[in-house]
Amino acid sequence: MRPVRLGRAAAQAEWLRVRLMLRRTAVRGALFAAAVVFLLAAIAAGHVATWIALRPLLSPLWATACIGGGDLVLAILLLSLASRDVPSAAELEAAQMSRAARGALAREFMLFGLMRSLMSLLRRRK
Repeated sequence: MRPVRLGRAAAQAEWLRVRLMLRRTAVRGALFAAAVVFLLAAIAAGHVATWIALRPLLSPLWATACIGGGDLVLAILLLSLASRDVPSAAELEAAQMSRAARGALAREFMLFGLMRSLMSLLRRRK
């Protein structure tokens, strides 16, 4: 009965780990999508307004360069946030529980096989 419980525990821990990993991946995807949407919105609307505001102070080339530099800084910031791939504490704990349960299950089956071999040897002696 113990191997069944260990197998169930390993499966539950693995399922939890996969669910948490999928949630983390979904959050990363949403951050990437937000970065793309923001970049498109900034290109479409903000550039024109900023260029008009900078035009009296700078030449058209420098106004455009300032706008492009600001977009680049913002894009790098958002992409660096989105590329962080750090598992949560719950995900690490679920992975540890899964490894422990699988290890215990392997030891249990090894012990079962050893006992079965010993029993067959004892039966042969009689």
